[in-house]
Amino acid sequence: MVEDKRNYGIDLLRIFSMFMVVILHLLGGGGMLGASASNVSGNRILWLIEIACYCAVNCYAIVSGWVGYKSKFKFTNIIVLWLQVFFYSFLINLIFLLAGWQDLSLGSIKSMFFPAMNKEYWYFTAYFIMYMFIPVLNLLLDKFNKKQMGVFLGIGFIAFSLLPTFLMEDPFSLMCGYSAWWLAYLYLVGGFLNKYKVFSRGSVFDYLTYYGCLVLFTFLSKVNLEYLTPKLFGEVRYSMMFVEYTSPTILFCGIFLVIAFSKMKFNGFFNKLISFFAPISFGVYLIHCNNLMLGKFWVGSFSKFTDYRIIKMVLYVFVLALLVYLICSLIDYIRHLLFKLFRVKEFILKLENKYAKDLFKISD
Repeated sequence: MVEDKRNYGIDLLRIFSMFMVVILHLLGGGGMLGASASNVSGNRILWLIEIACYCAVNCYAIVSGWVGYKSKFKFTNIIVLWLQVFFYSFLINLIFLLAGWQDLSLGSIKSMFFPAMNKEYWYFTAYFIMYMFIPVLNLLLDKFNKKQMGVFLGIGFIAFSLLPTFLMEDPFSLMCGYSAWWLAYLYLVGGFLNKYKVFSRGSVFDYLTYYGCLVLFTFLSKVNLEYLTPKLFGEVRYSMMFVEYTSPTILFCGIFLVIAFSKMKFNGFFNKLISFFAPISFGVYLIHCNNLMLGKFWVGSFSKFTDYRIIKMVLYVFVLALLVYLICSLIDYIRHLLFKLFRVKEFILKLENKYAKDLFKISD
């Protein structure tokens, strides 16, 4: 029997991270954070949930380096992903045109056929750029020893995380983490963590505890700054200092979650369940986060749930997020079957093997 070396904990983190992304969009774009502003207790509970989920995107990028640094670079992977993005961008735009929810225009045509160039999905646009540099990133991980890579990442941590956070500026145009350069840095972090088994000591509980402490610190810093700065400046300032993708606390929240999930072990049916949902988790993002979907069904649509008692309101957040996740997963599973039926990946891989097989092969 061949030993299954797949890390199902990392696959589970892909699922969990996407679930957290849905929660972020419910709270932010869905209007719950804004609508709860007059209810101090409810607003703070929602912000605690928001901050707990804020590292989701960082987790995704760190995982890409965790699994990608030892994988052979293939154009096929990014092309198939682009086709998945195109599939939903075209389909959703077509549905909205046929339903009369939007007019045919140059903007809608660009959105249908050029989703990456049109910034339809910021993460995919940034990831697409970063992916082109993966051979270079992997070369750094391969040629640098542990100490050299540690120093390199340490300098990056100071420049990309500490300085922007405490100066409250963006000196290196990281756009608060909404950029290819931040994703590239996280890719290197993920590759470094896995290659050298950094934080190999400690249990799942230990790293979940570290994550929880950082979430609590970030939350309390926001609350305290909202309380103290009006006394000093006459208005609230700096309350979002640590609530950014590039924040050191959010960065290490992501790192500790990746480490914690990588240590998780599962068997039997649960492995099969993870194997089913993990490959289609990105489709959840592409469906619910499409600009047309957000504008039509999301913006402000969930603010009414803030009128409920806190426990009921929180319950609605998680139930709604789960429903969105499951419905979008079912839709993407159908897309997955269509791609499999037409052997999309096999066809592109065949072309790559024929025309670009050793394009990025680097001799010693």
